[in-house]
Amino acid sequence: MEKIIGIIGIAGAVVFWVLSYLSLEKMVLMVDMTEMNFVAYGSAALILWMICWIRGACVKLDRHQLATLLLSGLSGIVLYNYFAQMNIRSFGSGGAMTGIGLMPVLTLMIGMIFFDYRTSVKNILLVMMSSVGGLIVMNPFREGFHQYASSALGFMMVAGLLWGIYTFQSWKLVKSTDTMFGVAMQFLIAFVLMGLYLVYKMALVPYYMPFEWARQSENITVIGHMIQLVLFGYSGAYCLYVYALKKLGIMPTVVFINVVPLIVMMVMSASGNGALAFHHISGGLMVLVALFFIDETRRSRWIS
Repeated sequence: MEKIIGIIGIAGAVVFWVLSYLSLEKMVLMVDMTEMNFVAYGSAALILWMICWIRGACVKLDRHQLATLLLSGLSGIVLYNYFAQMNIRSFGSGGAMTGIGLMPVLTLMIGMIFFDYRTSVKNILLVMMSSVGGLIVMNPFREGFHQYASSALGFMMVAGLLWGIYTFQSWKLVKSTDTMFGVAMQFLIAFVLMGLYLVYKMALVPYYMPFEWARQSENITVIGHMIQLVLFGYSGAYCLYVYALKKLGIMPTVVFINVVPLIVMMVMSASGNGALAFHHISGGLMVLVALFFIDETRRSRWIS
């Protein structure tokens, strides 16, 4: 039953991330990313903290938990979203999707090098199969791909390494605290860090006018996208992802991320922006087979 709940959780996170990618593709061209994330992180932290307060889930944290929160908030929220959003801004959602296939492999690599994570040979092969399938879905041989492939993959490789750190730190955190409260504190830390950077920009960047977009006629559209980002892309998706980590373990949860490019392609096809091709189906089948057979067989001295 716990496995089914975990699968539902990560499936929900994937759907929420797809929605947020479609919003971010428009937002990063309309507003300053620092200001957007400052507002979004603060809103997500407030919403989650209020829910935790109503649930009575707010607890006192020790210094080890605070250190874990600081590292996870910096790596998985502030820095990961910076590189992912720069990729979307430069190359669109297609560029961002291209590198997502590498995230399971990069997460596994981070775990094995820095967190003494050990898993079976079967799982390693399935993670590699899933990543190849995710890349095939995006068809790296398509016309025009070479124009931005190296830069897009570079951005997403850095983002993938940061996500690997976030994943292991969050997995460690949820062993000792409430999932939603942990994510709320991560967003609070991200909000504070973005606030400090915003103050730096206001003080040192000449002619910088903060929140100029809020005074423009398109601000209603921006607010709509912002609400979708806060509720789905940040509050909802992060909570469901960390909850799935708790129920399923690292590898099954991370491999599920490769469903994101497949869903994006299906949404684009349904909206008339493309058609499902053989490489979408074959790559998607590789991802689904990997998901079906992967498990959380592992040994780690960091987490029992």
